[in-house]
This record gives sequence, structure tokens and C-alpha cells, in this order.
Amino acid sequence: MNQRYEAFCTLYVALTRAKQGLYILLEAPSEKQDFSKPSLANWLARAIGCDEKSGVIYQSGSSAWWRSTPLLAPKELETSLPALPTAVPRRDKITPSRKASADPASAAGMEYGNAIHAAFEEIGWVDEEAPTFSDAVIARQMGELLKVPAIRSLFEKAGRSVEPYREQPIDAVVDGKWLSGTIDRLHLHRDAAGKVTRVEILDFKTDAVENLAILIERHTPQMEMYRSAIQAIHKDALIECVLLGTHLREVVRF
Repeated sequence: MNQRYEAFCTLYVALTRAKQGLYILLEAPSEKQDFSKPSLANWLARAIGCDEKSGVIYQSGSSAWWRSTPLLAPKELETSLPALPTAVPRRDKITPSRKASADPASAAGMEYGNAIHAAFEEIGWVDEEAPTFSDAVIARQMGELLKVPAIRSLFEKAGRSVEPYREQPIDAVVDGKWLSGTIDRLHLHRDAAGKVTRVEILDFKTDAVENLAILIERHTPQMEMYRSAIQAIHKDALIECVLLGTHLREVVRF
């Protein structure tokens, strides 16, 4: 009913805005056409006394109205077009995840990293529902990771008032530059009144590094960019960055 009312409103506007001439073209009726079928065309045809034949159904006024309308003066054509200036981007774009490592990853490493990230994306809260993984190798590796208490606790709700956001896209202006990226996992912690008091920014790293210090040095700039963007949204909340190194099976917060 609402859609039909909107359609009538649109038709009314179309019929009442012409200044000089209004022409309505309807399809020629077929032999089997049912004029009682509800449609705007049938309603309009019946309203003006259509006899179900082709031709002019209704006209009013002078069809030569155009003779009294003065012609517009011809417009001079531009002989030359002005040269366009060199395009200047309004903001530099930063993609933190692409700047995270100075060393390009191998194809095999990138494939493994994508598989691990996809597996983490399948996890909700492990203390509410045990995750399942279709790939046997990934399932075994994820099982080993989730046995580590510090890692498992990241994925336990444990009765807290917290909302998880997985593979969360983010776009923000940080220090005058356009930051565009995807946060692996975001936790919004709320108080009893529903206000966000703490935010955890989780990032999963599959770098095959020798120690945690290398991981921290390599990825801190990326995490700080995310922190700045989230802090602009939740100004009064504590923003905590969490790096999960899958190779070392360690977690670091800062």
C-alpha cells in the first residue's frame, strides 16, 4: 500500500510540473489487455476515458504552443579548452599493514598468514562455543595456540561485558593523512551504564622472528596508528594494543 501511494505521488509530480506542454505516451493496448488490472497506466487510461483503442486518447489546449515560444540565441562554441592543472591528491593514504614489515613476505608465508588470519576470524568466544576449522593442519596449529593461557584468555568472554569485532575495516584521518586498514580483532569493553571504557586492538602476526622485541619494533608503528584512530572515536576510553605472535606463541600488550 505504501509503495502504491508513493507511486501515485510520483505520478502527480510528473503530471503537474510541465510549463508549456505535457505529453503522456502509453503502450498500445493488446487484444488481451485487462484494463481492470491495477497499474498506473490503466488508471490513467480509464481516468481520461480510454476506449481501449490506439491513437490520441485525450488532448486539451493548442498543439501549436511552441510557435509562440521564442528561440534561444545560439551559444558560441568554445574554440579552445583551458589546460587542466596537474592532479594533486587531497591526502596521502597510509595502509599500516603494508608498512608493517620492511622485508617482503614470501608467497608461501603470505598464504600461511592468510590462512591463520582466516582461522582467527572464525573464533567467537571459546568458552561459549568451541571453534572448528576445515583444514586439518590449521586446526592442529590453532589448537596448539589456544592451549597457551595468555592466548586463550584473549578469546574468552568470561562473563565480561565486551563486544568482539572481527576483521574490522577502519578509515580515519591521522596527522593529516588518510589511514585505511583492517584491524584483525577489536574488543569494546563497556561499564554497567553501557559506556565504552576500554578498547583492545588485537593484531595477529605470523612473522617467523627470533624474539618478541623484533615483533614489537616491527609492528608498533602500525598499532600506534590504529590506537590514534580508535582514540578519536572513544576519547575517554583506555586503548590497549595487543600483539599476538603465532610463531613465538606469545602475547604482548602496550
